[in-house]
Amino acid sequence: MPLVFSGEAMAALEIGQDICGWEVLSHLGSGSQGTTWEVRNADGVRAAMKHFALVDAKDWKQVELAEREAKVLKHLDHPAIPAFIDAF
Repeated sequence: MPLVFSGEAMAALEIGQDICGWEVLSHLGSGSQGTTWEVRNADGVRAAMKHFALVDAKDWKQVELAEREAKVLKHLDHPAIPAFIDAF
């Protein structure tokens, strides 16, 4: 499943919510760096969206780490790693 990164300021997403053209379908999991959701765009493309809530960041280092993760994934091409689609 392809991967989308979201750094929206909102603390939480909800099923059915639209975020930058992606409809939130289901909750996949949560961790220390954010929450992962299954999403679908208007073309029917399904992806995993990793949502990093800026309002929950303890410091700027967490924000920098999330940005770095998105930049690294953007350049990786491996069948065992989700393909990077976008970050916003």
